[in-house]
Amino acid sequence: MDTKGGQAASRAPARLRFALGITAAVLAVAAGLASVLFVGASRLLSAEVEAQIRSDLGLARAAYDDGLSRLLGELKGVVSGRSSRPPLSSGEGPGNLAEMFGSLCRRAGFDVLTLVGPDGVVVESAGGLGAAGDDWSEQVLVARVLREGRAAAGTLVVPAAALALAEAGPAERAAAAGEPRVGATTPVRGESPDGLMLAAAVPWFEATDGVAPPAVLYGARLLNRDDEFVDALAERVFGSGAGRDGRAGMVALCLDDLRIAASAPVPEAARPLGTRLGDDARRQVLLRGRDWIGREPQAGAWWSGVYAPLRDAAGRVVGALYVGRPDAPYARARRATLVTTLGALGLATLAALALLLRLFRPPLDRPSPAAPRPPSSRPAGTRDRAGAGPPGNAAA
Repeated sequence: MDTKGGQAASRAPARLRFALGITAAVLAVAAGLASVLFVGASRLLSAEVEAQIRSDLGLARAAYDDGLSRLLGELKGVVSGRSSRPPLSSGEGPGNLAEMFGSLCRRAGFDVLTLVGPDGVVVESAGGLGAAGDDWSEQVLVARVLREGRAAAGTLVVPAAALALAEAGPAERAAAAGEPRVGATTPVRGESPDGLMLAAAVPWFEATDGVAPPAVLYGARLLNRDDEFVDALAERVFGSGAGRDGRAGMVALCLDDLRIAASAPVPEAARPLGTRLGDDARRQVLLRGRDWIGREPQAGAWWSGVYAPLRDAAGRVVGALYVGRPDAPYARARRATLVTTLGALGLATLAALALLLRLFRPPLDRPSPAAPRPPSSRPAGTRDRAGAGPPGNAAA
């Protein structure tokens, strides 16, 4: 009996160790599967967010290019009506030329409209960026038209010194106060309020046969604080409706690391003008010329967006085009993924505990072994009273 009891006692720890081992293995497998599920779901969500943002960026780029094409089309429309074309010398009726340029600026939305002669000298200008007699032969778009005889367009940066000589409107719009660069480690153009412009130049032939060197008609639109332009970009990307929380998305234009134009992140909210790119985005976009995708705080909330390099007509990176969406829907999806993963891990834990109890506890329907009877305390040779009488009764 003692041997059997010892064997049963030795089997109990072994069974416990086996159950604990099985439970640990089940939990390890469940944790591994939950981790794989969470990482895989997170990557799928990140890929979906990136695809959506890149699609938004493509629409914003197309809308930006369309704005440049419209500007070029306006200039070509002016040139196409050559029958009413004014003379190419401000001395031959400067009043009529200046009046026509002023009217065109108001009608077509130009901030600058300049006529340059075949020698590269300014004949007349509206907007203040240039005066009669200035040499524009080295201006990048004008030089291209004079050299190649065909239209050219692109993004240009106008220095603050030139804007200071311009009319009050463009100069005031460009003078946006920016945040201080706290902790910035990448070089930028400087603190001066330069201007970012869409510009185009078209040939304006003096000779009817188009063989003589052309004069050049140059027009530009200042993008600093141009709410109409960025709102058109935002509508092209996100539509006119807003999301469930009133935030559809945001588009911004940056000159260097400074936001100079932006759509309102929330209806009736202030536009984030004068705010700056983070150092990571600044380094990736302005120095390396690559897109930067990430999350950042905007207007009191987190946004997922992309900064893409904005290049001038000479191919230099001069700023960034930003497109972003509120991060709240993506955050909800990430939380749902986490809850699902934790739920799966919890179910696996409960299953492992149930298995542990099942292996460690004997079945209820199995009879327990009978306990050994203690040795009798009676003297040897005596019998039980039940079924046996006194010796004298045996004879009877």
